[in-house]
Amino acid sequence: MKKTNTALKTRLATLFLVFALAPASFSCKTGDGASAANPAGSADENAAGEAFGPAKQDSLPDGLDFGGQTLNLFTHHTGNRDFFAESETGELVDDAKYISLIKTEERLNMKTNFIRDMSEPNDNAPFATIRASISSGDLAYDLIDAWGQKLTPLSVDGLLANMFDVPHLELSKPWWNKSIIEELTVKNKLFLAVGDANHNAFQYINAIGVNKDILKDNGLPDLYGVVFEGRWTIDYMHNLIKGAYRDLNGDGIADFGDMYGIAWPNYNAPTMIMDSANAHVIKKGPDGNPSFDPDREKLARLADKTYELFFENPGSFWYLQGTSDNDYNAKFPQGELLLHVSSLDEIGKSIRIMEQDCGIVPFPKYDEDEKNYYSYVYYVAAMLSVPANCDKAELVGAFMEATACDAYYNITPVYFDTVMNIKVARDEETIKMVDVIRNSAYFSFEKIYSASVGGAGDLMFQLMFNKDRNVASWLEKNENAIKAAIDALIENFEENE
Repeated sequence: MKKTNTALKTRLATLFLVFALAPASFSCKTGDGASAANPAGSADENAAGEAFGPAKQDSLPDGLDFGGQTLNLFTHHTGNRDFFAESETGELVDDAKYISLIKTEERLNMKTNFIRDMSEPNDNAPFATIRASISSGDLAYDLIDAWGQKLTPLSVDGLLANMFDVPHLELSKPWWNKSIIEELTVKNKLFLAVGDANHNAFQYINAIGVNKDILKDNGLPDLYGVVFEGRWTIDYMHNLIKGAYRDLNGDGIADFGDMYGIAWPNYNAPTMIMDSANAHVIKKGPDGNPSFDPDREKLARLADKTYELFFENPGSFWYLQGTSDNDYNAKFPQGELLLHVSSLDEIGKSIRIMEQDCGIVPFPKYDEDEKNYYSYVYYVAAMLSVPANCDKAELVGAFMEATACDAYYNITPVYFDTVMNIKVARDEETIKMVDVIRNSAYFSFEKIYSASVGGAGDLMFQLMFNKDRNVASWLEKNENAIKAAIDALIENFEENE
C-alpha cells in the first residue's frame, strides 16, 4: 500500500472539524430498533472524537507489533470496498478508508494482502473455494469479508472460528453491530461480525425516498412529522398512496411506464416488510437458543396488509420480472414515484441528481403500538468471518478491532456527515431522518441463517410470490422442517467445539 500524504490528512482533518457529528455507528440492538424521538442513540455510544479521530480509542495493548506479518483478506463482491482503497482518489469516503488502512498497518506493523474475488453476488463458486481451502488446511485466508448469508453454512459445518474466541475483539464496543451479536449467537458461539469498517452494510440499509413535490401537489401531509410522531405505519402508507397512480403512457394498463405512489423493486420486498414489522417465525428461547415460536396473529394480519398493499392498492406496483435495477431506480428521479424503495446508498444517488424537492424516511412500523422503526439490511451485505484453522488469530483480531474503531471515528462520519447529510440532505429534518434510518437497521437470525433453518425467513416472500396470504397453512406445512433444521443446527454447533 502507498503511504498517505500530509495534504490529504490535512484535508480530511479539516472536514472533521467542520462536519463533526457524533457517529451513531451501526450498533443498534435488535429489540430496541430506533425511536424517532431519539434518532442518534445514547450519549455514551456517540462520543465524538477529535479532528481526524484520536490516535487510539480502542483497548489494544500499547506496543502491539506483528513484525511485518501479512494478513490475507479475502473479499467477495459486496465486501470488495469495505477495506480496499488502493490510493487517494479525492473521493472522501475512499480517501478516509485509505488513510485508515495505512494507519492500522503502521500501528500494528503488518501488511494487508487483498484477495479480491470480482464474481457476481449470486455466484456460489467463491464460497465453494473458501470451503475447500479451510477443509484442506492450506491457510490461504486469514480473514473473510463476504456475503454473510452464504457464509452461514460454513459456520454450521464447523469451518469458521467463534468470534468470542478471537483475541483482542471487544464486541461490546459501539463500533460492532449489536443486532448481529444478539441475533446470531447460538450456544455462546458467534461466527459472523459487522463493524463500522463494513462500509457496505451502511449502504445496504433499506429506506424509502420521498418526492415532496408530489406530496404537495396532491395536498398530502409532510411525512417527516408523521415519522417523528410515530404514526408512520403500513396502514398509513396504504392510504397515502391510493390516489397517486397515473397512466403516463396512456395504454390503459398499469405497467412499468406509469406513475405510482410506491413501487417494490424485487423479490426481497415482502421480506423488507416482514422485518420492518418486527415479525418473526423464530425467536430465542429462555436458554438463548433459537426455537420455532412464530408471531402467529401478527404474521397473519401482516400477510393481509402486505397482500392488500401489493395486489389491491392501485397506487402500488411490484416489479417481479422484466425490469432491471437501473430502470427501476431511474423512475424516482424522473418524478414517476411518490415513494421509492431502495437502499440508502441508491436513494442518496437519486436525490443528488433530482431537481424536485425530496427526502427520505424509514420503512413503516407494523402499527402505532410499535415503539420503534426497524430497517431491513439487504441480505447481500458483507460480514466478517475467520477460518476455524486460522493460525494468525491474534493479528486478525487486532486488525478487526483497530479498523472497526478507526472507521467509527473517521469513516462513518465522512459517509453520513459529508456524503449523506451534506450532498444528499437538503434540510435539518432530513439529517435527523438519516439518523433514524441508520439506527433502525438490524439483522435477523431467521434471514441470515435462512438456508440452515428451513427457509423460515422467506415466509412472507413465498406467500406473496404465490399471491397467497394463508400464514397458518404455511406454518403448518413448514413447522416440522423448520424445527428439525433448528435442532440440527444447534447439534452441529454443540459438536463443533
